[in-house]
Amino acid sequence: MPVQITAISQQNEGPTEATYRSIVEHAIEGIFQTTPDGQYLLANPALAQIYGYASTDELKGNVKEIARQLYVDPNRRAEFVRRMNESDAVWGFESPIYRKDGAVIWISENVRVIRNADGTVRYYEGTVEDITARKRAEEELRRAKDAAEEASRSKSQFLANMSHELRTPLNAILGFGQLLDQNNGSGMTPEKHHAFVDHIVQAGHHLLALINDILNFAQIEAGQLSLSLEPVPLDDVLDECGTMMEPIATKRDVHLLMPSSAKLIVQADRTRLRQVLLNLLSNAIKYNHEHGSVFVHCRRIETDRVRVTVQDTGIGLNPEQLSALFQPFNRLGQEAGIHEGTGIGLVVTKHLVELMGGQMGVTSEKGTGSAFWIEMRASAVGENALTPSDAILLATTEVPGSANPMEPTACTVLCVDDNPASVRLIQEALASRKDVRLLVAGNGKLGVSMARQYMPDVILMDNNMPLMTGVAAQALLSKDPATAHIPIIATSANAMREAIENALAAGFFHYLTKPIQLDELMTVMDCAIETGRQRRR
Repeated sequence: MPVQITAISQQNEGPTEATYRSIVEHAIEGIFQTTPDGQYLLANPALAQIYGYASTDELKGNVKEIARQLYVDPNRRAEFVRRMNESDAVWGFESPIYRKDGAVIWISENVRVIRNADGTVRYYEGTVEDITARKRAEEELRRAKDAAEEASRSKSQFLANMSHELRTPLNAILGFGQLLDQNNGSGMTPEKHHAFVDHIVQAGHHLLALINDILNFAQIEAGQLSLSLEPVPLDDVLDECGTMMEPIATKRDVHLLMPSSAKLIVQADRTRLRQVLLNLLSNAIKYNHEHGSVFVHCRRIETDRVRVTVQDTGIGLNPEQLSALFQPFNRLGQEAGIHEGTGIGLVVTKHLVELMGGQMGVTSEKGTGSAFWIEMRASAVGENALTPSDAILLATTEVPGSANPMEPTACTVLCVDDNPASVRLIQEALASRKDVRLLVAGNGKLGVSMARQYMPDVILMDNNMPLMTGVAAQALLSKDPATAHIPIIATSANAMREAIENALAAGFFHYLTKPIQLDELMTVMDCAIETGRQRRR
């Protein structure tokens, strides 16, 4: 007997039946009746729509077969049917299902058994409702509740940490202050007196930093932080920050390399920009290794964007720590460490950068170091851009302290890099090499021109540069018979294996990843110089 799917039998149709038929056909819930062996007796349009079918005609078939296609967990529904058959009550069931188009939705199904006089099943009847929106709302509510609970736990932990952080400098201030008062200047050496005062001053500075962080965070959260955006020369702010952080870096035996001249102007609040850079520099020094380094790079990355990167050779961060880096009150497991902090400094820093119309990000590797960067809007007001002739004049000027080019043993090294900090590092590394004459080019195009003019023994080539990339410059030089013999060493921050393999395949003599290990630089450079001289013979 063929399957019949109908809204309601039209036989003996009367006003009441017509009313019922209209209700069933226009209901927003799916309504159905099925035989004990799984054939549809009744199915309304809403049921077909919920399941993803164009009409009820497409529902022809065995209900059990359709259920196997629909339900994400058919076994769970089978258990529901088994328990339903043991009772005459209305049974409710919620489950995710696959619509015909493959989309997953949630439904609520309510079914009851209609029995014959002898107790056998006559048919099943029930309703199906799409509850996807409700489930999503419940999930969002659960997530919000979890987030609120986590925030509450974080703030409780923050208060505990803050109590400890505030009491630590207060302990020093009150303790050493009492010692000075007790001694009243008598029986205390000048050295000890100076040490006590130094402890009090340092503790006061730390306490002030804690208070400022808390106030800044509270102002940002309340939307009450005022900013005055104006053109700010980056060199001036970097010089101020370098002067302020150099003693701290020296005390921790960390080498701080600041760009010599960025010649860039950004749109920012000068005070807040200095605060941002000081925070990044402080962290780079604080979480560095002994004898470590901090490099500050500045460059224009687009016509209207300037990027400042603070790169360290410190302890680095693992992926889990990176994901929680900008969470308020989270110190990434450093709560019991030797470094002071509250866990809101970076949060404040990121908010300040964004309030100034900028962006902030980080790349890091555990045990290798981190590179925090900020991008700010560039400002052309008062900016002194170098003309091509100026750039050539500056670039062809020999670095002070380099070898006398008339010395027969002197070799010429051409450093092609647009980053002042990277150039400064090469300059400092080669300062003790009296046999080296160092030339500098600020971009790939100028590097090609200088290589053809000065015929250096070796070229140190950065890749990411304006006007012409290092890869493009190397390709031109390697194809030119006059310069093809010159070994070119790639110096790049891109440490991906694919980038290294592609560079070596393109003809680079060697590939050094930044931060550059100076011992490796010297070894590779000497080998390249000797190779170049042999090629020239």
